[in-house]
Amino acid sequence: MSSTTPNYSVGNDRFDAEAATWDSKPEVVESSRLCLRTLLHHSPKYVPSLGSASVLEIGCGTGLLTVPLAEHVGSVLALDTAKGMIGMLNAKVATQGLGEKVTAKVKLLENAEDDVLERKKFDLVVSHLVFHHVPDMRQLVAVMLDTLKQGGRVWISDFEDDGPQAEAFHPKDKHAGVERHGLKAQEMEGIMIQAGFKDVEVFESFRMDKEVESGGTQAFPFLAITGVRP
Repeated sequence: MSSTTPNYSVGNDRFDAEAATWDSKPEVVESSRLCLRTLLHHSPKYVPSLGSASVLEIGCGTGLLTVPLAEHVGSVLALDTAKGMIGMLNAKVATQGLGEKVTAKVKLLENAEDDVLERKKFDLVVSHLVFHHVPDMRQLVAVMLDTLKQGGRVWISDFEDDGPQAEAFHPKDKHAGVERHGLKAQEMEGIMIQAGFKDVEVFESFRMDKEVESGGTQAFPFLAITGVRP
């Protein structure tokens, strides 16, 4: 495994500032709901032991995916680089009595030997709406592979780069820290295979309507990128 830092920390000042109002963003709430729905729908095929699975979530934000996912798995270690986001998630964990199931930490995960993982390997690694911010996706995918148990699965969810219209997902004043306007299916398949994943699949997982800056509503396709550690 490369010792190079993956450096997927993106605009922490922005995300710290937005943490308190993050859950009021309809597209964030809805995409998290649809991501979970898709994962649960496909879990009999991809993660048949989901109920007891140990899960690592990279880029958890305020826990819009973390908290409902925790109801369906054994445990979740949720990581984010923005202190404000983790503060919001920890408040939810305390209020909802999830302390035995969810651990949330401020962390840029550099490698699978990081102390934050406590030498654990995971059954499932998930990341939703993170990869379009990541400068070097290959490095992060390699780190994710190394955090998994043999037979463990990764589940990456993000909107698709389906052409110039994908740029409308973010208003122009939010383009700082956006490395790419969505993910390309063929590119992601190649990155996964090169990293060493097997049984790689990339497919459209859902479509979400979102109001765009130019006015009106646009439907954005989302990809699920998944594979298994041999």
